[in-house]
Amino acid sequence: MVIYKFRYISFILVCLLWSCEKDKIALYGDLIIEDVSYSFFVAGHVYGTPEPGLHPPFVSIFPSLNCNEKLEMGFLTGDVVYQSDAVSWQSAYDALEDLDVEIHIAPGNHDLNSLETYEAFVGPRFKSFLQNDDLFVVLDPVIDWWKIKGEQLEFLREALSAFDGERVFVFMHQPIWYEDDNKYAICPPNSTDGKWEPSNFFSIVLPLFHDVEAEVVLFAGDVGARKDRCAVMYDKLDNVHLVASGMGGGADDNMVLVNVMNDGSVDFDLIALGREEVDALGELEDYQIF
Repeated sequence: MVIYKFRYISFILVCLLWSCEKDKIALYGDLIIEDVSYSFFVAGHVYGTPEPGLHPPFVSIFPSLNCNEKLEMGFLTGDVVYQSDAVSWQSAYDALEDLDVEIHIAPGNHDLNSLETYEAFVGPRFKSFLQNDDLFVVLDPVIDWWKIKGEQLEFLREALSAFDGERVFVFMHQPIWYEDDNKYAICPPNSTDGKWEPSNFFSIVLPLFHDVEAEVVLFAGDVGARKDRCAVMYDKLDNVHLVASGMGGGADDNMVLVNVMNDGSVDFDLIALGREEVDALGELEDYQIF
């Protein structure tokens, strides 16, 4: 009986290791994992549909993410909960307990239905930190009607001016580069709640990033909730990458795996959710808006 139990446990371990090896290959595609310095994922609108808990196709990929030994962090770019109450937040955090990495949250409009509850469960609405010599910045455009201004603008200026590294990653909910009369109108957000007049992105915020001698990537998560709208977009403006990625509509649910390579370059893997093949949506750069 002891021998049988030992063989059974050994069989389970072999299956788990084999499964992880498959997941590793699927998540990294053509990359050689030894060439990756570290990775993190970005997932937007993770409540998906107005049902309790996190979007099931997102949760279903947690085991694959846990197989990734280079994965260090995860970022949720807003709308983690449909209602910002204690029950909803606790449900979300209970689900996130199945992930083996630290999670950071950028607030969405749904998350801020109750600012008091948001701050109790998540903390500050905007923040920055250094990891692996890279700068990570979480912003909240909701504060000032899709603008970055006042205290938050000064915070951003100070964080950028104090940084002399090679890469800056910025996370927010609203794609503040969107206007209904510019080229990004082809990929409208799930909602324009709280938007008042044009954003100051192109006049004030983007020049700050252009002035940084670093590669800058901005991630927004308020897309993907509807089948009749885009769920992913990409653009590059000199040293600044713009990425919008989200889920909920079911057709093109997705998230992004970001790989910082040993040579300093940044690689994006667009991860299809709810599909048999995680690369079913192609490359992130395929969704560039011209």
